[in-house]
Amino acid sequence: MDGPTGEVHLRVGLDEDGCPTIRFRLYDSSGRLAAESGGLESFPSGLTIHSGDGELLLDIPAEPDSHIQYRLYNRNGVLLTCSDGVSTKIRALLRMEAGGPKGPGAGARRATGPASKTEGLSTASSS
Repeated sequence: MDGPTGEVHLRVGLDEDGCPTIRFRLYDSSGRLAAESGGLESFPSGLTIHSGDGELLLDIPAEPDSHIQYRLYNRNGVLLTCSDGVSTKIRALLRMEAGGPKGPGAGARRATGPASKTEGLSTASSS
């Protein structure tokens, strides 16, 4: 989540059957909106999104045991976080929350700060 604005860029969760669901709003490194989902959706065939200049912004593999890769920018083109599927780098403007059954932020644990490793369920940034 974008710390100052509260805009959610990526939310990963599970539906009642245990299937992964994803919601995203992706900007490129220039701050242009590159892609947006309509809400929490399932992508059983996988999904790959690149920016207009070819940068990988989101890769959701079809294989259930594979790792999601992403680069999340805010609307100003500032890199908030990136993950190669194994480690995640967090920048200063990012706020992460672990949502619970009551919705976003229920029982949230927040991680903020530069260049640390973490896993999270939703990420948002500030402009």
